[in-house]
Amino acid sequence: MTTTNPMCIGGMYPFDGIPGVFGVTLTDTQKIDLYRETVGVGVDDEVIFTEMTKIPVNMREWFLPGDVICSNESIVEPYLDILRERVTVLFVSGVCFRATPDPEFAESVRQESVEKHEWGLERVQHKEKFDEMVVSDPYGRVVHLVLPRRTSTKLIPPMSSVFPITKKWKARQSELAPSRVRAAWLAIKKFHSLCLNSGEEMDGSKFLEFREIARHLYRYHNDVPWVPEDLQILRMRVKRRLPFKLLFWQKIRDMYEEDPHSVPRPLAAKIQRPWLAWIRVCQQDIEESYDLLDMEEWDLYRPPFRIEEIKDNGAKGSWK
Repeated sequence: MTTTNPMCIGGMYPFDGIPGVFGVTLTDTQKIDLYRETVGVGVDDEVIFTEMTKIPVNMREWFLPGDVICSNESIVEPYLDILRERVTVLFVSGVCFRATPDPEFAESVRQESVEKHEWGLERVQHKEKFDEMVVSDPYGRVVHLVLPRRTSTKLIPPMSSVFPITKKWKARQSELAPSRVRAAWLAIKKFHSLCLNSGEEMDGSKFLEFREIARHLYRYHNDVPWVPEDLQILRMRVKRRLPFKLLFWQKIRDMYEEDPHSVPRPLAAKIQRPWLAWIRVCQQDIEESYDLLDMEEWDLYRPPFRIEEIKDNGAKGSWK
């Protein structure tokens, strides 16, 4: 993905800087000219563009490597503008070969997500019996889908109810269980992440593969008992005797030996203490562990662990 049409996010970076953020001053004249045109500065204005190369963990929620800080030497402002690559992944189903994607629709979802710094998903129906769907993360990275109506409503099982576009489903949103909404969003976020890694345009096989992963992730999370996020009253069963689980656990061991921090906490606990059969987990542990389901060693139909609610207060068995 090349930087040909960057977006400008006004007043986002503090003038005094952020501890732990490192960057390099750009000297590429082609990039500089593009950025000057984007922010609308004059030819004679002294502007320095600094590309972020290292961002501390506590700031990664707001900034991405490659973000460019725009500093105008002639103006002292408390906050500086940020230039960011305008990432868009487009998929047009072969059935919708006559459909024309609406870039303004995608940009409106992107802009709202960046302004509110939150995830956005919008769907619109066209008379030609195809739907457009745009998913944007808080950074403004967009996945733009043009799909037949039946495919659009079944991207994940609760698509029509959690992300409604008809009056019927909008009226029933208050009836949805929080666990169902949470599971749907986690599945959509994973689908979005997979699409971003596929390049600017996806083919049909990749779309089907990512959709299948998202559907399974939804089912996994929807089966997890609903409890407050900060309570560890759920447990993960992590026995690994069955042959189809061994490849997954060997891969987790290899990852742990290379970088212990790359493995979710409960899976790392199993590597550290192989005799453990159950591990207490919270919602974050579950999310991080299930997020590995796109690994080649993961069997989508037979996941390597399962989640249950603790009902005996941990009185029996080996625990972590």
